[in-house]
Amino acid sequence: MNRKDELQSQIAALRAELHTITDAEDMARDRQLLGRYFKYRNCYSMPDYWWLYATVASADADSLKVFRFQTDRDGRIEVEPSAFYMAVTLERDYIEISREEFQKAWAELRRRIVELPQ
Repeated sequence: MNRKDELQSQIAALRAELHTITDAEDMARDRQLLGRYFKYRNCYSMPDYWWLYATVASADADSLKVFRFQTDRDGRIEVEPSAFYMAVTLERDYIEISREEFQKAWAELRRRIVELPQ
């Protein structure tokens, strides 16, 4: 084996070890988000804003599974029971809220659904 091959082999082993370490760190960070509640100021264009609500349901090595819902400016209701997110998205772009605020918004959305014309 020449020197170049030796170095490539060492680099590959080090990258694999680094990947294992960063995966473990990411999982630890993601698990800290489990069961927490967030909201995001959503819009199609300014200045018509509404809140998108989300809670972290599960975490795996690559992403978070999030339950989220919103009622947009036109009254369109969206519920996604298992949207995939990256932790950095929640940490950077969303506002953490209490469970009570999340549940109040969810109850209001369900009330609106019940009141929809048949």
